[in-house]
Amino acid sequence: MRTTARLQDPNGGTTVSECCLAVLFITVALTLSTCTAGIAKAAQKPSPNNEARAPDPVNPVDNSVDNSADNSADNSADNPAVDPPRHLNLPAETMGGAQLWTDQLVYHDWRIQRHVWTGHHRLLDDQDVRQQWGSWETCRKALEDHQRERLLPPLQGRVILAVHGLGRTRHSMDNMVRYLRTHSDFQVLAMGYPSTRQSIEQHSADLRKVIDQLGPEVTEIHFVAHSLGNLVIRNYLHALTRAPADAEATRRIGRFVMLAPPNQDACITRLFRGTSVFQWAIPGTGKQLSAQLPELSQQWGAPPCEFAVIAGGKSDNAGWNPLLEGDDDLVVRVEETRLAGGKQFFCVPLIHTFIMDHEHVQQTVLEFLRDGHATDRPFPHSPLDRRTPRTDGPDYSAPDSSPDGP
Repeated sequence: MRTTARLQDPNGGTTVSECCLAVLFITVALTLSTCTAGIAKAAQKPSPNNEARAPDPVNPVDNSVDNSADNSADNSADNPAVDPPRHLNLPAETMGGAQLWTDQLVYHDWRIQRHVWTGHHRLLDDQDVRQQWGSWETCRKALEDHQRERLLPPLQGRVILAVHGLGRTRHSMDNMVRYLRTHSDFQVLAMGYPSTRQSIEQHSADLRKVIDQLGPEVTEIHFVAHSLGNLVIRNYLHALTRAPADAEATRRIGRFVMLAPPNQDACITRLFRGTSVFQWAIPGTGKQLSAQLPELSQQWGAPPCEFAVIAGGKSDNAGWNPLLEGDDDLVVRVEETRLAGGKQFFCVPLIHTFIMDHEHVQQTVLEFLRDGHATDRPFPHSPLDRRTPRTDGPDYSAPDSSPDGP
């Protein structure tokens, strides 16, 4: 029974299968990216039409919104070297982006993503159906067209941004997102990023782009994150406070709840950092977690906002994992989650992978983000008594909907 608690998700998923899925997805993506590169290369051949085409004065290119990875592609919406012919741009179902796609813009449940290897973009709707692909500018224009046609409202007021952890997808935060949307008037968004493919600094740069695209009508930005997602946000907030030009963005930052954060260290990663599988599976972030985290944490310091920490543990100085010293949640030790300057600290008897799924935790998160203080209420008798059930599909408005990812 103890082994089952470590490896099996009561709702059907397993931590082992998550790793297998990531490896399989990377293998398939290698083949797809090779084909994509071939198509782009063939499209770049000069033609009489291309040579005679003049720049479009109505839709000029805005290079100010592109990062270095985006510069590998021409951002002109009219350039056939990047954008495929109209008849090839058909809507297609996707898996929503796992370890090769990073969100660049999140609008309700719509999003523009960038491929971490090829640098091209795609627009996904609220059902993870690809509606456009090509350059950033092309996908941005397509989103604006859908906003007008469907009368979609702008983001405004108070926003909560949910960020997942290492090796997971944004759908791992679906239960948390659903609870916050149901029980509050916050606009709740989930950001996805390729946690195993880039460094913490690169993830933070993508987070910054998502926040910059939220729009001027958003007045407050709050955060809830799991595991590695907390470090991504801490790095972003540290960089934000050091940039005088971002004073307006700093004023919009609200509160922050950390779920099972490896704030001080990640002892579990040091047990495996010498293995070739570990180095191959998480080449960038893995090295930082296993060797550089204490120095990085000291560099970042405490977030410049009110924050709370919710750790997992048995409160018995033994924890779930016999390989770790002291109390732990199977992955992170309770002492590793602590961070000076926090307003509140909670420890709940839940394991690392599923801590965000329990209603007790979700209620605590909402209270702190809304009020700046959460009630330290007794935990239910059984850790599984009040877990929010998982459902299928990313449609949070339907009672029987659920994520299609781990």
